[in-house]
Amino acid sequence: MSLFGCVPDVLFQIINASDVSTLPALCVLNRTTYQTIKANEMLICTLFLRHHGIATLDPILMLDPTTGHPGSLTIPNLQKFITRQETAGKLAARVARSGWGAWWAIKDAGIDKMDDEADLFRQRVERGVYVVFQMTDIVTRGERRKHQRPGRFALAVRAVRCSLMSRRPSRTCRSREMSYLCYARDITHNYAVLSRELRQEEIGKMLLAFRRKHLDEEREVDFHIALQMLRLLLEMVIFAHGPDDGTTTPCDDSIMWWFLLRQPASSLAHLFLDLPDTKCCSVEDRARRDIIVCNYSGALKEYWSAWLGDPDLDCKNCEAWLRSRSVKPVLNDEGGETYDRYARDWIRQMRGQGEFLLRG
Repeated sequence: MSLFGCVPDVLFQIINASDVSTLPALCVLNRTTYQTIKANEMLICTLFLRHHGIATLDPILMLDPTTGHPGSLTIPNLQKFITRQETAGKLAARVARSGWGAWWAIKDAGIDKMDDEADLFRQRVERGVYVVFQMTDIVTRGERRKHQRPGRFALAVRAVRCSLMSRRPSRTCRSREMSYLCYARDITHNYAVLSRELRQEEIGKMLLAFRRKHLDEEREVDFHIALQMLRLLLEMVIFAHGPDDGTTTPCDDSIMWWFLLRQPASSLAHLFLDLPDTKCCSVEDRARRDIIVCNYSGALKEYWSAWLGDPDLDCKNCEAWLRSRSVKPVLNDEGGETYDRYARDWIRQMRGQGEFLLRG
């Protein structure tokens, strides 16, 4: 029998693993080990959590949005849950330390500690980040879905709506040849907008269904607290690493909400946890007008593309309207504005700017 061919050996190796990433590696040692692990997977995962001091996992964190039920406790899922839990905890601590939240550092044997109010702030942000992770998964799944092509009637309705929204200069097509070109260009634009509208509208419906089914009032407020704080962090990054021409404002709230809800957990961790340790776009570099290689260019590529505008649509009003189709069900519909106001009031109270009344 191999070294890992019996249950006690497997349990000993897995439960004492220093990192959750070790678990998949143990599964591929040999066939006997794999079969033993699969036969005792639930027990192994439970003992691993207990051994590492994880009393329970958040229900939203474990939720499988495709089925609407908690994900099964398997080794791949366990790795995903723990990785996301650690990422959410680090993001919450980053928010708390950023200066917007309540954080009182108490030096005790060289270790920073939080008082009860600061820890409450961190916990609420962390619970809200779990919801953000679920919503980014839903958006990713919605983007990958195949959608039906728009029909002729929908295209005609969209053409009228787009002409009313668009602020592009009116085209005067005096000759027959020019009229054909204008017609073809407008049809192409309307078709592109309508195709994207169907996708964004479907994503908005999926997000709204998730809110209705799985989020109670407290978790709704937690989500808006986390989203507000992540937006503030993103705003700082954009101002520090955006264009420096002094004539344009790089921050656009509608794009920031849309951007945050499209970033998977790994991208948020890279943007807010990894990149701040790098140094670029300093004041000295900007003053010298040197050619700056920004470390954030890759992480913010999607934001800057939306901010500059899509040349295929050539209409920022239509682009903003398209983004609202997926963002509005999260921020505005079904009491979203009310929960957002509760979140803002709670954040102000934690910053010492007045009393917080949940119902007031």
